[in-house]
Amino acid sequence: LESRLQQTIAELEKERNLRISLQEQNRNLVPGDQLEELRKKVSELEPENNKLRYEVQRLQALLDRTKLFVESSEDLAPVAQRLYRELSSLGSVTSITELNGEYDRINSELNASVIDSISFTEGSSRINFDKAEEVRRRISKAKPDSFFLVVGYASTTGDIGVNQKLSSNRASGIASVVNSEKADTQEIQAVFLGQTDRFSPTDPARNQICEIWEIRK
Repeated sequence: LESRLQQTIAELEKERNLRISLQEQNRNLVPGDQLEELRKKVSELEPENNKLRYEVQRLQALLDRTKLFVESSEDLAPVAQRLYRELSSLGSVTSITELNGEYDRINSELNASVIDSISFTEGSSRINFDKAEEVRRRISKAKPDSFFLVVGYASTTGDIGVNQKLSSNRASGIASVVNSEKADTQEIQAVFLGQTDRFSPTDPARNQICEIWEIRK
């Protein structure tokens, strides 16, 4: 995985350099026909560039998974175990208002709050580039000694095993993004909480999410 990641990063850098070179030529050339040709070449590089970026994201998440994702809540740090138990005890809530009230209580009692919630397209664990940047911005504003817990959920529809695997991949991916931005004094773990309909009893897609909790010391 490490070898493949480095290879993909090298390919991505090559694509970027080529695009930059073409864009530079674009700025320096005046003839309309040559200008249009260069713009076309730059445009043709975009899909391959994005493909490589997503591959880097996927490989990095796979590498980070073993150190960031825990299969059992017993492997969570004590401060994260307390939050996990609270979230597990919520079960299904009857409304968003009730859920917000429970989250306010958790914030008051555990000094923990959700700093971002990430939804995914059906059957995918890919993190949109803009969303990844948003996550990084949120992490950069967190307390210097915070503990981050990424909690993955699945809807109550479909096979539990398939949902758990997909949710685990999503949580690992988000945790990898957080890990790339966090300070050395901050910690991060990810866990799958389970199937739920607490975020929407009528729309299963709204329950296929990952939450990033910040536990402030």
